[in-house]
Order: sequence, then C-alpha cells, then structure tokens
Amino acid sequence: EAISSRQEAMHLLEGGSLSRTVASTAMNNRSSRSHAIFTVTMEQRAPNNKVISAKFHLVDLAGSERAKRTGNTGARLKESVTINSGLLALGNVIAALSDPKGRKHHVPYRESKLTRMLQDSLGGNSRTVMLACISPADANFEETLNTLKYASRARNITNRPIINEEEATPEIDAMREEISRLKGQLQQTPTSSSPPPSVTAAMQDDRIRHLEGTVKKLTFERDDALAKVRELEAICSDVSSVVHRVATAESLRDSLQAPLLLANLKLQGPATGADSQTQDFTTKRPTTAPSGSKGSGQDANIGSLKERLALLNAEQQACASEAAQIERMLDERGVSVFTSISAGDDHGSIVA
Repeated sequence: EAISSRQEAMHLLEGGSLSRTVASTAMNNRSSRSHAIFTVTMEQRAPNNKVISAKFHLVDLAGSERAKRTGNTGARLKESVTINSGLLALGNVIAALSDPKGRKHHVPYRESKLTRMLQDSLGGNSRTVMLACISPADANFEETLNTLKYASRARNITNRPIINEEEATPEIDAMREEISRLKGQLQQTPTSSSPPPSVTAAMQDDRIRHLEGTVKKLTFERDDALAKVRELEAICSDVSSVVHRVATAESLRDSLQAPLLLANLKLQGPATGADSQTQDFTTKRPTTAPSGSKGSGQDANIGSLKERLALLNAEQQACASEAAQIERMLDERGVSVFTSISAGDDHGSIVA
C-alpha cells in the first residue's frame, strides 16, 4: 500500500500487530506465536533524473521455546515447533554468511519462508542489524546465553552494500507520462451518448497495457544488467585477492633466499673458484657437516628455512591453481581478465 507520511506507516504497523496471534505460556503471558515482517520500500527521485531506492525489513522474531519450560501442548506445541524451525533455518543462513575463515558455502535460503523473504536483507546489497531481547532473571540464564550467542553471529556478516542509484531513462519516463495521460483521458471520457473522441477507450486500454508491458520488460533488463555487474565485481574482487596472495608468497620466498644461501655457505666453508658465489642454494648440499652443537643448530636453521620455503612454494602453486580456475570460469562467461604483478610490489592490478 502506498503511503506518504509517518502516521500512515504507523497505522499500518499497528494494524499488523493487532492481527498477530499471541497466547499465554508458562514463561510469558503474551507470547508471540509467529514471526512478523514489516517491509518498507522507499524511492527518491533527484532533480538530475537519478532514482535512489531502498528497502527496510523490520522483523520481529518469536523467541525459541523449549516444551519443558513453556509447558505447551497440542496446538501450542505445534506452533513452538514451527517457530523453532524458522529460527534454526535463519541460524544456518547466518552461519553460512559469517564463516570466519571466509570459505564459500551454500547459503540455504530456501529452507524456510522466513529466510526466503529475508534473502536480500541478509546476503544481498544490505546491512543486517539484530537486537536481542533477554531476561535478567537467573532462572532464564541458559535462554539468555543462547540468545546472545545467536545474535552475536549476525555481527560477522560482511556485505559490501552500494547505493541503489540509477538514472531514469527518458524512454521509461515518457511511457509513464503517456500512461498517466491516457488514464486521465479515460477518467474524463463522458458517459453520455456523445460521439467518441479520436482515440476510443478500448484503444487507450490496449495502448496502456502495451506500454506497461514495455516498462516491465525494460525494468527487468535493467535489473538483470545490474545483477551481472555486481557478479563481475565480486569475481574481480576474488581475482584481486588471489593476485595479492601470489605476490605476498613470492615476496616472502625472495626474503628467505638470502638467509638460506648464507647459512648454506657457512656450512660448506670457504669455496674455491668464481662459481662458488653463484651456486644454487636449492640443489647444493654440504659435503661435510660441522661438528658440535653449533653445526647442529645451523642444520636446524637451514631445515626450518627450507620448510618455510616449501610451504611458500605450495601456497604459490595453490594460488596459481585458484587463479587459473577463476580465469576458466570467466572465459566461460565471455569475460577477459588480465592480471599483472610488479616486482617488489605487494599487490597486483586487474583489468576486466
């Protein structure tokens, strides 16, 4: 329903609250028996033909219930099961979106109607805030602790929202104006048996339906293009991360080469010939090991440096494999991505 003031919004919110089912349990005299969602969609049109839109999902979650504490039976027990199922599905979605290791998981939005309706508010172009209502009573300590743990996971959701700002195309504006004009003509058409106007009401209806269909088609194409742009931005961000990891691994590997070469030369003793200064530290092994604790310590240092070098080489190979996989995926989508890493730099550049 279209509204234009805060009073109208509050009137709708109060009407929805009155329609909500509440009942008495052993833990609460007025326990909510369902979740509630109040959605507000706003649109602002700037003088420079730019449209800024936003959507707010105000959600009141019913608290999780244990049958042992609430004493629910019959229909109330079935309501508790449904409430807990929705909260469990929401918790699984939050856990998938807030993985601390940054791993990509399947986000189970379709496990419940609650998570499906809140999909664009959890993992889309949005920010998520959760307020937890807890009890100060000692008897409810376990419920309070579980509620705080449940809400704390929402803090780890990391989205990169952008402003929903888009330019209003002249074609869409012209069609909307023509629709408004034709609707006005329909309302002003006389009901008497006077001669019809040059454009009959039936032709105007057909024209309106045609224009409305064209507007919907253009809007769908625009939204699809924006979705593809966001997807490409996410892929470019992943490629940037891989390039950065490869550059870091190469920098660390280069920093370990000098200490390892120096330690290797110390174990070998003074070398003869001009080739002794250019020996490959990765293939040359000491012919004799120094005796004593000092030689053992040097061997341990060399072993530690070589282990770190091997780990860095493995990390570099993993990054190269991941970059190749991303590049193959981009090739399948028809997108060319060129990456370059400058020597001595800790990051790469990407051109898509």
